[in-house]
Amino acid sequence: MHNHYDPTNEDDLMQPALEAARIGALLRNYYIGAALFSSNGELIATAYGAGITAGEIFHAETQLAILLRSGRSAGIFSQDERYIMTTTLQPCPQCRQICIQQQKLSVLYGASTPTSGANLGDLLETYTNTEKLRISENSGEQVVREAQLSKATRDQCIQGHKQYRTKVLKSANEVSAELMPFTDLLELVRPTNPTIIPKIRIYQANVRARLEQPHPFQQNNDTKIP
Repeated sequence: MHNHYDPTNEDDLMQPALEAARIGALLRNYYIGAALFSSNGELIATAYGAGITAGEIFHAETQLAILLRSGRSAGIFSQDERYIMTTTLQPCPQCRQICIQQQKLSVLYGASTPTSGANLGDLLETYTNTEKLRISENSGEQVVREAQLSKATRDQCIQGHKQYRTKVLKSANEVSAELMPFTDLLELVRPTNPTIIPKIRIYQANVRARLEQPHPFQQNNDTKIP
């Protein structure tokens, strides 16, 4: 897997997401993967979900949205640049809304199926004030839309999900046992630049250290907190 893709070729952008989905399936997970790119097509990271027993928050799209937000906070990623996320399956309502919360992020999905919660997501989220704002920021374009894919690529997204979904649901109590130790949303993200997550960790540690410092109220015993 290389690190640069054609940002105008959505088939090309979907390939790292499909590879992430294949990795997830090998771990007895759903065949769902996502990839995050800079505006010029540089691959930043891929992710796959940790399955239903690890919790819904571990969906691939949420993990990459958290990576983008964390990286922007830490000054690693640009606040002004628009980023692209591809995902093999239309995001569920929760992931969709989390992605919409991120500024300057476009999400392109490969397969649209009722099992993704897509229809419910469209009904609940399409007309929120946040999405209206994001659409206006995106020159009137939808921020979450179906990718423009060849039939071959779309079929990989659809058939892969159908093939593994039944297996996962039949063994729900055993799914992702290997992944359960991961409780950090960034643990399943695979950045192409190995320095990204360590830099985020340093930023997080610095913030945590500041939060643990005595508050000015606590330093002055004569000051009563209302």
